[in-house]
Parts: sequence; C-alpha cells; structure tokens
Amino acid sequence: MKLTKILLMFFLLIAIIAGCSDSSTSPGNSSQQVNGAVTSENGVPLTGVTVQIENQTVITTADGKFTVPNVKAPFNVKLLKTEGGISKGVEYVGLRNFSPVLTMDLVPSDAFLSTIQLNLPFSLGANQNAIVVFTDNANVFSMSNIISGQSAGNLVSIWKGSSSISGKIYVLVYTKFATNITSYDNYGEIDFTINSGSTQTKTITLAEINTNPPELEVSGSIMQPTGFSNVASQLSLKASGGFLSGIPLSSVSNGVAFSYLVPGGLGNDLQLSLIAVATGSSGKQSTADLVVQPGSTNIQINLVNGSDLNTPANNSSGIDTNNIFTFTPVSGAGTYKALFSSGTRKFTVYSSSTSITIPNFAPFGVEIGNNQNYTWSVSSVNASIDALVSKRMDDNSNVTRLENSDTWFFTTN
Repeated sequence: MKLTKILLMFFLLIAIIAGCSDSSTSPGNSSQQVNGAVTSENGVPLTGVTVQIENQTVITTADGKFTVPNVKAPFNVKLLKTEGGISKGVEYVGLRNFSPVLTMDLVPSDAFLSTIQLNLPFSLGANQNAIVVFTDNANVFSMSNIISGQSAGNLVSIWKGSSSISGKIYVLVYTKFATNITSYDNYGEIDFTINSGSTQTKTITLAEINTNPPELEVSGSIMQPTGFSNVASQLSLKASGGFLSGIPLSSVSNGVAFSYLVPGGLGNDLQLSLIAVATGSSGKQSTADLVVQPGSTNIQINLVNGSDLNTPANNSSGIDTNNIFTFTPVSGAGTYKALFSSGTRKFTVYSSSTSITIPNFAPFGVEIGNNQNYTWSVSSVNASIDALVSKRMDDNSNVTRLENSDTWFFTTN
C-alpha cells in the first residue's frame, strides 16, 4: 500500500483525537446534563444528527449541539445520520465526559465554502514546488500545492459559523531534486479574509514572500514491531491547532533511518509533523505521528503491533447485533475503534474494551441487513476515550500512535 494512502487512513482514523479536560468529567455517580456537539472530521458542526443516550433521543441543532438531561456516568452515546442514501452510525462506549464533542465521517451540506485563487509573483522553476495554506487556526485549515512550471493555484475552504473568516495565507517555496529537498527558497505570511460563497483572487507580491527560511536537519530512526517490514516515513506541514489534515513536504523515505532538511522560522500557526509507518506481512499497519522541531536529531520512533482479530472467525456467517466481536489488546492503547462496513451502511464503535458488538440502530429504521457481506477491522490510539471527546474533533495533538488490525469478513444472518 502506498504511504499516501496509509497517511490518509491515519488522518481519517484519528480525526477525533484531542486532550482531556477534567472539569467536564463526572466525579461520581450523580446524574448530570450532557451538553455535547457533533462535528465532521474537519471540525465542522453537523446539523440533524440523531443522538441517543440512555433511551433519550434528541437531534443536533444548526450549530451541531445537543443537550440530554439526567445522565449517569459511564454512559454510551449513539449517533446516526443518513444522507445521500448512505447510513452512518457511531457509538461511544463508557463516556464520563459530560461535554463531549463527537465526530462522524460526513461532509455537511450546509457549510460555508470559499475559494482563493492565488497568483505567485513568478513561475516556479523546473525543480521548485510551493505549499500554500490558509488558516485562522481555529475554524478552517485549507492547503494546496503549486507544482514546478506553474505560478497559480487554488485554496478551497469549508467551515461553519461566521460567514467571514480572517486568517493568514502562508507560502513556502522549496527546491527538490529526486526525493530530496535541497533548499527552501521563499517564505511569507499574508493577512487575508475569506467570505462565504465567493471566489477571491490574491496576487502575491515578491515583497510578501521574500523571507529566505533557515535550513535545519531532522533525523533519527524507526523501530518496527517484530515481523513488520516496509518501514517508511514522510515529513508533513500541518496547522499548530491540531487540524487533522497535513500536506506532504517531502517525498517518502524508505528504511528505518531518516534525515530531512526542514525550514526554520515558520509562523506560529504551522508545525512540522513526521509520519512513520511499518507494514506487516498480513497487511497490518503501525503508524506514529510526531510533531518535530527543526534541528532535532537522534529521534527514536518506536512502533508497536496492532490488534489481532479473534472472534467471530474470519468469513463467519449468521452474524447479528448480538454477536460479540473480540480482539487482542495493544500495549499503551487507550481507545479502540472498530469499523463495520457494507456498501451504504457504515457503523463505528469507540471503546476502551477489547470486546464489543455492532451498534443496533434498528429502532431508528436502519438495520444491518439480511445476508449482507461486511468487513470489520480495529484500530487503536494512545488516548483515553474521554480524551478523544474533550476538544474540537479535528484536534489530534494528543495522539502520536495509531495501530491497525487486519481486515476480516462476515455475513449477516
């Protein structure tokens, strides 16, 4: 599997990660009100999501929020949304956080959209590339590449809230021969405001990107789990606010040792992220995502083995929502994510347990279906389930590890 595909999976799987907030978790067993929110994987609020807690059912408002009274911890939350003929259900098991921000793999149909048409002051040379970013580091983070020989590109932003967002455009121009970056040539930060529904043009002057970034090294090695091979790494540029998206800055580097030329002096809204991936013979992957500082050397990244699926056996039949799915624990994992998928039905469970069931959404009119072929797999992250729901859903700044199991198959009864 190509690293870019693995990286996309990594970002999608950890799209809900964040830091833990003690003030929102229950200190005891008293009933409290749950004041939560549901967002997309990019942090955009989702409207019209069905939310169920302890047999109480509500619908999220226009800003993605919901309120459920008289709830005792720990509690489970079910989310359901059918859009475009595709039903997606999510269950969070064993929450103690009474202010959860939950996520679903959906693109909101009522979000704001804006396009910036960027014009550079020069055409990029034969070996030059440019990364362009717009972010306010809170509501939106959009990014794009401008490749050699070109002088223009587009930035498309999606968000909800205010119809106008003020932030900055960042431009980084670099030279790369084969797989290696050899120099960072231009850098600049430009104040800019985007407006919903508009296509705006920004012609960048040379004076706005005339900074020559200092060039530093980031190097180290990767320790892969026993039986894993095909070790690779890649340097990415991300927003410091922890948005799930990142844009590759380097080519893929194969092997346990890595060394990258990196830019110094970037703005506070940006950070460098190093992704390390090892692949097992059966297709399992182990991934680490580390924020790295320019000039850091002798970095040691230790990857661990993901879960082995146990029951039901691969290619089992007659499965329903009463069947218990089990898998082996992962050292250091705080939360497991099980994904069940069949065509237009996708169900996800977040739990600290290695024993789960498929969420039952039949009371809401969504069945798992009869004689349907499903796949299931499990990933694990090094954050507790209450940490996962403590901040904005696209903030993955607390998670540095992700392990994926094999993919197994089953057929419903």
